This record gives sequence, C-alpha cells and structure tokens, in this order.
Amino acid sequence: MSEPGRRAEGWSAVLLLVAAGITLGGCGDDDPPASSSTSAAPQATGMPAGSAVPDALPGSPTEVAGALLTTDDLGEGWTDLGPVPFEERGAPGCPESGVISTGEDPARLGEAQSYYAEEDPAVITFGESVSVWESADVARERLATFASMATQCRTFEQEVLDGSTVTVRTEERDAPPLGDEAVALVHRFELSPDLTVLRDVVVVRIGDALVLVDGPDVAEGDSTAASAREQFEELTAQAVEKASRVLAG
Repeated sequence: MSEPGRRAEGWSAVLLLVAAGITLGGCGDDDPPASSSTSAAPQATGMPAGSAVPDALPGSPTEVAGALLTTDDLGEGWTDLGPVPFEERGAPGCPESGVISTGEDPARLGEAQSYYAEEDPAVITFGESVSVWESADVARERLATFASMATQCRTFEQEVLDGSTVTVRTEERDAPPLGDEAVALVHRFELSPDLTVLRDVVVVRIGDALVLVDGPDVAEGDSTAASAREQFEELTAQAVEKASRVLAG
C-alpha cells in the first residue's frame, strides 16, 4: 500500500472520534450524538430518500425542514443521517457556538438540521442547519455573534468520543460570496503534535434566515484536503440556493 493509503487508513478511526464530538454550531457537547453501529454519526431518520427531516424544532414552519438538502438533491451514494438532538448541540467551551442552532431563543421562529454521509466511508461529510428569525436584523445579530468565535473562542478544550480532551483553535477564513452576507471559520483539532484535524464551518444569511453548514474532518496535510474543501464549497452553494428558493416561496 502506498504511503498516502497507509496514512489515510490510520487516520480514519481518529476522524470518527472527532466527527462524533462535533455538532453544527460548535464542536460538540460532553455527550456524543447518537450513533449507528457502523459509524460515529447521528442515527439515520429511517425516512425515504428526499423526505423532509421529521423533527425540526416544534413550531417550525413546514418550509424550514423543506429547505434542507435531501439525498435526492445530493444524488446517488448519499445517506441522510438525521439531526443531532437539540440538547446535545454546541460546545461547552464556547457559548457563541450555539447561538444559531441551540438554546432557548424566542427570536428563533424555526430550525431544522440534518447530517449527510457518503456511503464509503460512512463518515459525516456534510451538515446543514436552516433557521428563520423574527427579522433580518435579528438574523444579522446572531450571525455577528457566531462570527465572534474567531476572537472569543480562539482556543478552547473539547472532549471527543473516546473521552479524551483535545485543544480546538478557531480561525476566520474568507467567506464565500453567497446570500446577503456570510462568515467562514475553520476549527483546528490538535489531536497530537503530529496530527491536526480541520473542519470548515460557514454561515450564510438570506434575509431573516441563516444557513449553517459544516464540512468533513480532514487531517492537515492530507492529499485529499483540497478536494474535500472544493466539495464542501459546492455543497454549501447548493444548500444556500435551495434554502433561498424554498424560503422565498
């Protein structure tokens, strides 16, 4: 086996640990999300491909769940893993991480979330949350709070699936030209002196709605890192386009 092949194989178990410790809007809670027997990912919903996520927050308008990508949108080879339980989202070490997709916020009129994986390997590849707010001004304020992670949560400690604690560093990066405004962050999980795992997070505001997406865990220096980010950027644009279309209707 080639050196890149051995390296990717060795990292796979580590990436599963990190994936289970990360949720949309942050880097996970002390308790990992529910997992299936084959991966450290949220459980599948059991719904047919293309169906809306069944457990959007109570009271959410129907179109909020309908604005999420489905496996029909993503194409062959994708699995809808369903959402992380609401109470397990966010990072205890960074309160700003949960401002969009967790916590009691009367200004949030609805929210729906799901995670998606490609069949091989069965590891979280992409996550999406769509939320609607009382007004565009409120959505703008929540986006600004989330963006402050780059300064307020530059470094914090996070527990992952095996019970170990890792250092997470948050960095700002160039945001994509999508929606009315957007922010983009990178979480750097320093698992060892020789291994840092990266995860992209992007939030896009569309009027009074926020689309929050996060991408796959990729080891820094991995030969697949560039293609993984390219795929993430394509999925982000697809998610924003669908949310804009559905919520506008």
